[in-house]
Amino acid sequence: MNPLFAVGGAVLGLIFAPTMIPGAVWCVQTTLNSGWRGGTAAAAALAAAQALWAAVAATVLFLASGPVRYTDLPLRILAVLVLGYMALSVIRARRLDSLASATPVQAPARILRRTFVLACLMPMRFAGYAALLVAVSLHLHRHGAANAVFIGIGVGAGSLAWWLFFVLLAYRYGRSVPEAISVRSLNKLRVLAVAVFCGLMALALAPVLASV
Repeated sequence: MNPLFAVGGAVLGLIFAPTMIPGAVWCVQTTLNSGWRGGTAAAAALAAAQALWAAVAATVLFLASGPVRYTDLPLRILAVLVLGYMALSVIRARRLDSLASATPVQAPARILRRTFVLACLMPMRFAGYAALLVAVSLHLHRHGAANAVFIGIGVGAGSLAWWLFFVLLAYRYGRSVPEAISVRSLNKLRVLAVAVFCGLMALALAPVLASV
């Protein structure tokens, strides 16, 4: 058991959170509709769901992986396929054209529950975090379930910091900055997300290419 895995998880959470553009959009919309408390509740719920999926993915990798000499290459190839699919999904996704939301004003507790449930109903997050962990080579050793939990906690903390940044921006500038500028800025996250996916794919393949 090593709490430093939580620190590494926080870094991974900060790296991976920008790829989940709908989360940033939802935090902005909720803050504009329901105030900073609603936005904070949405950010906390999203982060808790990411922590759960990351912990599950880490647990499976740490406890269910076989001998590295047999599993390393297949896992890296699978990770590249998953990350490539997610990058393609971002590229093909419809661009944001408005910050208007059909969701009515809600109490923070309701936002927290609803957002958490919806975020947990996205099993692709499991594949994404598993691919992330393989890309940074954490699958090469069986670190144990306790450290998998620490990774999940760290990912949740890193993700929370990212989404609270958008809550702060929306609360501070959401009413004063023209909507068109905010929409344009959020759409630029697509470039960042694709860059993160490409970087992780390169990282996953680097040991394979080095051994050729």
